[in-house]
Amino acid sequence: MIIVGISGHQNLSKFDINWINKELLITINKLPIALGMSSLAIGSDQLFAELIIEKKIPLNIIIPCTNYEKTFTSSRDLEKYKLLLGKAAQQFKLDYNEPTEQAFYAAGKSIVKTSNLLITIWDGLKAKGLGGTGDIVEYALERRLSVIHLNPLTKLTTYHNYAD
Repeated sequence: MIIVGISGHQNLSKFDINWINKELLITINKLPIALGMSSLAIGSDQLFAELIIEKKIPLNIIIPCTNYEKTFTSSRDLEKYKLLLGKAAQQFKLDYNEPTEQAFYAAGKSIVKTSNLLITIWDGLKAKGLGGTGDIVEYALERRLSVIHLNPLTKLTTYHNYAD
């Protein structure tokens, strides 16, 4: 049994959401997951969290900072965050007072450090700001963490396996 973390794009509207859903579900179903790890950002994180919860797998949340709720610009996104947070097995809040790139990067690094494998929903491009998916993938690969990369741009799933 393994601990699986998620990192991915928040805005999935420019991609084929049906492909993402299908690939993520196939990936989750193939893995012996004991625990999921997420920061519950909109998009990829919440999609992963919903599937993990549906499968009755415990989910731990890394909250990047105090006032993280401020990052949810729509009431619908905030309600979804609160609903998923309420279903989490455990919550861990990092010691940042406000939502910053440093807080988001620290949250992504925490997910990598506590996971045996990272699933990414990522177009493969460099991060637009510190703590973006590109940074988290780079950090995971530097630590030789196995990564399953779902690329919604090319619709390819690739595996970077560092397991012994």
